[in-house]
Amino acid sequence: MTQMTKEQIDLIASEVVNFLKTSDKNLPTSPVCLNQDPVDNASGRGVFHDLDAAIVAAKSAHHQLLHLSLEQRNLIIQLFSMVVEPIRQGGIYDHIGFGFHRYSTDGQWFLPHFEKMLYDQAMLAMAYTEAYQATGNVEYEKTACEIFTYVVRDMTAKDGGFFSAEDADSEGEEGKFYLWTQDEVKGILSQEEAELITAVFNIERDGNCSEEATGKATGKKVLFL
Repeated sequence: MTQMTKEQIDLIASEVVNFLKTSDKNLPTSPVCLNQDPVDNASGRGVFHDLDAAIVAAKSAHHQLLHLSLEQRNLIIQLFSMVVEPIRQGGIYDHIGFGFHRYSTDGQWFLPHFEKMLYDQAMLAMAYTEAYQATGNVEYEKTACEIFTYVVRDMTAKDGGFFSAEDADSEGEEGKFYLWTQDEVKGILSQEEAELITAVFNIERDGNCSEEATGKATGKKVLFL
């Protein structure tokens, strides 16, 4: 682990502050009118061919190739939706406490590394907010609000500032607070609520997580729509 003195930290902080003070000098001094040209230019250069291929590659083999017209002006929104909707439905999203885990270990957004990073929340909150502004899709609005709820509740220090991350381990076990068994759900909720939750998240007796070494079912479930 790198050790730094207080003087070194103060010097770096001073350099960052000076950079921020001068970095806005090249920004426009008057409002800028955005138009469709960047989208059309990107389409003309074939930029989205690679993105389309990446999306297809990330999907399992039984998914058919995605046929999208690069001439359509709503192409970015279509492609964006194809990415952010599965992310929101997947196990990489904390469906109980909100916020996104650091990354998915598979191409289906199913099993995450359970650490949560502040910068991920910031970038995804921006993405879902702008997606809502562009589409009016209330699910994007809801997701952005849930991210803010999580950050304010769990990643904001009482004396000001934010925590940079939340550990993947809970009580010495990775993902313990994010994995559920059928018995836990039934023990916490009413019968009607438990039946609804087990149906929505497909919480089966054997769960959907296996021991990495043996492949044996653990009975625990990553919540996944």
